[in-house]
Amino acid sequence: MMDVMNYMSSYWTTMQSTWTLSPYVFKELDRKYNKNTKIRLLKETDSDLEADLTGKVCVITGGSRGLGVEVVKTLLRKGCHVITGSSKTSESERNKRYEQIMSEVNTDSRGRLDIWHLDLKSMDSVVKFAKQFEESKLSLNYFIANAGVVNTTMKLTDDGFEDHIAVNYLSHCLLIDHFIDNMYRTAKQSGSESRIVMVSSGAHRAVSNLNVIETNNTKNMPIIAYSISKLYQIMFTNRMTKWLANKGDDWRSRITFNSLHPGMCDTQLLDHFPMIEVLRPMAAQACRTPKEGAETTIYAILSKEMMGISGKYLEDSAQEQPSVDAINISLQNKLW
Repeated sequence: MMDVMNYMSSYWTTMQSTWTLSPYVFKELDRKYNKNTKIRLLKETDSDLEADLTGKVCVITGGSRGLGVEVVKTLLRKGCHVITGSSKTSESERNKRYEQIMSEVNTDSRGRLDIWHLDLKSMDSVVKFAKQFEESKLSLNYFIANAGVVNTTMKLTDDGFEDHIAVNYLSHCLLIDHFIDNMYRTAKQSGSESRIVMVSSGAHRAVSNLNVIETNNTKNMPIIAYSISKLYQIMFTNRMTKWLANKGDDWRSRITFNSLHPGMCDTQLLDHFPMIEVLRPMAAQACRTPKEGAETTIYAILSKEMMGISGKYLEDSAQEQPSVDAINISLQNKLW
């Protein structure tokens, strides 16, 4: 009986978390069908976006598929050197993905693309990826924490972390820890600020009254664990912005750090949300394409309007207020 009650409670919580995303469905309908919509429809040729990224370097996780690959293609068309990770251990498989992406860029003024092995479930793999970048002696202008997972079951990684927390949150924090000094030096030498972007989710709003910070809890429903990991991303963004401001030696002016929600996107992640079986036939109307979902990330990385702006949460290429828990200073300090 207790097991049944626990299941019902968890399922109801999961349904509630999905319901928190329902306003975004209406927002997508407004974006697609309202000629007078106030939602910005970003184009990569917009005047406030950097046009020439020749000599710039960007590392992005999850850049070989989904909305991440759309960000990568935009950066390549602008001449950027992009490095992304893939969990594929086979070099031939990574090369196939490389060839496909580069064929879709379809321009003579292309940047350079590297796809290195990276398993975000393994902190050892994360460190190896970071060291590979360090050994390349490249300067780093942009880091985009884009990769994310929603699982169907709860499990721990080999490092003992809950899988969503490991992939969506901890792995990116570890990469930032390895990249931050390089990004500061790059900004100082180039005279142009470096930017870090966390691709979070509106699903962070499904978590309320959070009072415990955990990295190894497998008792939640997967969608709740996903939402928590996305909340952690925003909390970390805000807290690290304060850390940069307090570090001195103009770190705050050299590096900006923001988080964002890309919108309800029709990608594989969507399949793990309850009620999607009902909504799937409506996905083309109620969700963004990966290309449309990439817009806010591109805005955060390349828009001149974001120059000097840090510690903000974005939706639809504009600043938005996140949940109460996301800006709770006490919780940020616990997480930190």
